[in-house]
Amino acid sequence: MTRLVDVADFASGGTPSKTRSEYWNGTIPWLTPKDTADWEGKTTDYVTTQAIGNGTRIVPAGSVFIAVRGMSLHTEIRVIFSNDALAFNQDIKALLPKKETDGRFVYYALSAHKEALLALVESAGHGTGRLPTDQLEAIEIPDFSCEEQRQIVELLGALDDKIDLNRRTNETLEAMARALFRDWFVDFGPIRAKMAGQTPYLAPEIWELFPDRLDDEGKPEGWKIGELQELTTNICNGGTPKRTESTYWKNGNVPWLTSGEVRKQYVLETENYITDEGLRNSSAKWISSGSIVIALYGATAGEVGLTAIKMTTNQAISALMPRDGCKSYIFYIYCVQNSIYQTRPQGQLSRI
Repeated sequence: MTRLVDVADFASGGTPSKTRSEYWNGTIPWLTPKDTADWEGKTTDYVTTQAIGNGTRIVPAGSVFIAVRGMSLHTEIRVIFSNDALAFNQDIKALLPKKETDGRFVYYALSAHKEALLALVESAGHGTGRLPTDQLEAIEIPDFSCEEQRQIVELLGALDDKIDLNRRTNETLEAMARALFRDWFVDFGPIRAKMAGQTPYLAPEIWELFPDRLDDEGKPEGWKIGELQELTTNICNGGTPKRTESTYWKNGNVPWLTSGEVRKQYVLETENYITDEGLRNSSAKWISSGSIVIALYGATAGEVGLTAIKMTTNQAISALMPRDGCKSYIFYIYCVQNSIYQTRPQGQLSRI
């Protein structure tokens, strides 16, 4: 085993003056902890070359970054590897691999230590989490040769590539499903095609399920217009336990979903967990697996997800518990028309 500080140099970042416009909106990615939550190689903010050395710094491609300060540290450790050179702020430490060390190996080794690192987090002012640098430097990782590191990285990298390929395949299939749903139940494509005498474009047994005309109200003949709340058993919002109460967060085992995660569409797990005590002392509520979750505020407002496990949510999410047999229908109704819900008042979500 060897200490982390023996295989990588540690570098601190910073924030250029926000009042100096010449430092911002440049071409250099500037990393903050929020960017590391769902890392896809892009940052929210970019700085100019003038900002480098004037409040922040840039480190080369192949570096590892770990968030060492922030509220998220009470519930998770965020580590990323970057194929590009990045600038970064003061809440992140950059690890620059020394000679004979593969940065990707350092990334995997640190990722394997997340649970141990979480136990080292301290509470700073206003409940902010802090990961002490000296304890981070002292973390021990396996001492392998360059060739052994390369083999390990190739194996784990291949698994990561497969995971990414599966995700992209799922996204393609999901887009196809949404397009079909919109055509059948929003635009009434098969019915309009029948009315126009067009050639059937669906399998005969499916084509026969659609009526031949629209009624005077503009809906398929024989179909009913209702409210989605008729297809649900319950609709509720969640809540956030007090951040300054460590007993509500530390070592929690209750999955807790935030609105920023709803864009995952199929929610298999949550990034944050709260304790049973935090659940009892907040407005957070259990929702069942198979619930429809809709982000109400922020950058993901209007995004829709389907839960795969029982979990709780924060107050920026509205959860709908479907009746038997209605789950997929409700999910796609919201998915194909989510632009409507981005501006619809929260209380009207169930009246679609």
